[in-house]
Amino acid sequence: MSTWDAEGYWNAVLGPYETPAKIAANLVGFRADDARDVGDWLARTDALVWERAAGGGPMPPEWAEHRATAVALIVSAASAASPTLCDYETGETIREATEQEMSDSIAQALRDGGAGVILVDGRSCYVEAVKS
Repeated sequence: MSTWDAEGYWNAVLGPYETPAKIAANLVGFRADDARDVGDWLARTDALVWERAAGGGPMPPEWAEHRATAVALIVSAASAASPTLCDYETGETIREATEQEMSDSIAQALRDGGAGVILVDGRSCYVEAVKS
């Protein structure tokens, strides 16, 4: 039996080229900044993906944890004003993050389950979504 990581879950269920911000912007019929609504939607979505891909049977148990991570990322993106690039060591705000830095930070967080630490100009950084 294979073990799924967060990145594999994201790619299988939401697509490898989808970002939390794109998903949040395209959700209709409910608020993308409401964790319960997003969680319900994603639970239905991953159940359909599993049914079609695996023909049913029990869903991998780790998908529940990965779903929670994906929900948090989508809700955060929906609630974000302007994401900021922050120094990982000090927490200092450096500047507004680029779309590429946001995408790279999210991808890193999905890979290792951490804060999404990326290297920018030789400095360990992460992107923080600032609530509006």
